[in-house]
Amino acid sequence: MHVAAEDFADVLKTPAQISPLAARSLLQSVARAGGRLVAVGQRGHILVSSDGGRTWKQSDVPVSSDLTSVFFADESEGWAAGHDGVILHTSDGGSTWALQLSGVDGGDKPFLDLWFSDSRNGYAVGAYNLVYRTSDGGKTWESVSDRTDNP
Repeated sequence: MHVAAEDFADVLKTPAQISPLAARSLLQSVARAGGRLVAVGQRGHILVSSDGGRTWKQSDVPVSSDLTSVFFADESEGWAAGHDGVILHTSDGGSTWALQLSGVDGGDKPFLDLWFSDSRNGYAVGAYNLVYRTSDGGKTWESVSDRTDNP
């Protein structure tokens, strides 16, 4: 089968597709955001539950990259990360998301985990010694891969 260039969809420029089956797709990570649960997974799916996981509502997400991790510093401020060097941010408990970093302007390898000490200071780590940090809530991310002992 031959795939023409015009059939190629760049996952960094293609929003996650809203799907009634999203809650049944592969989800990689879940975090608590106050009284909500927020789960992330394949094809950029992010789902939010306000009833302990009985029902889920899919969020609008600007990319369709696979997402591997989600972390909330408090009930509102959260981040999701995944393939293609993607880091997303929400300031409304997971309802809406904005792209903060991607493989276009940062590391192009998959991020595998996130951790924040508060709503400003955090780290994203990934494959092949990919380590980024922020001290302004993700407005800027800097590579700190050169500071790790990982030959």
